[in-house]
Amino acid sequence: MMKNQSKSLLWLVISLTVVGGLMFLWPKPVGAPIQEITVSSPSPSPEPILTAISADGEIALEMKQVKGAEMITWTLKAGRDKKAFRKIFWQTLSKDMTMSIPFNTVSPDNKYLFLKQSGPDKTRYLVLTTSGEPIMPETQTIEFAKQFESEYPEYVITEATGWGGIDLIVFNTDKIEGGIGPSFWYEVPTKSFIRLSNRFE
Repeated sequence: MMKNQSKSLLWLVISLTVVGGLMFLWPKPVGAPIQEITVSSPSPSPEPILTAISADGEIALEMKQVKGAEMITWTLKAGRDKKAFRKIFWQTLSKDMTMSIPFNTVSPDNKYLFLKQSGPDKTRYLVLTTSGEPIMPETQTIEFAKQFESEYPEYVITEATGWGGIDLIVFNTDKIEGGIGPSFWYEVPTKSFIRLSNRFE
């Protein structure tokens, strides 16, 4: 009886050894799924968004920049009465130029706005409509600093400070030869300058 039990136990051990060996040597199925670990690279930091709002809160502005290899594209969007923003202006400039939204940028009647364009050797001011429609039949924007330099070569614009009334942008000047110059109004519809007796600060 003991002899038969020993034989049975021996056969059991041999069977388990053979089965275990076959399982170890059995080829893995081709195309078995492999779990991959993906390491995400950090996303580039977003470009800053410039925002502004009209005095009565009716017009909201949002300006973004997209940098390319050599140039930067500036895009301005406007929202009216808290409705969805829509693009009203865009411009591509070299990397040494920047655009900004000045304080008091929207006219009192919410019809116009102006932007500041700064470069290493000049500053320009662009006037456009808040709706995105052309400001004049032949152009979408008006740039008044270059026109001022032509008409008043003895002065240089130091800063446009905002709106002095309907259609009137106020800006200050310095004298080319040195010293403080007068303030002016730029009248948008007529594209003309009005010299003021008092300087705005």
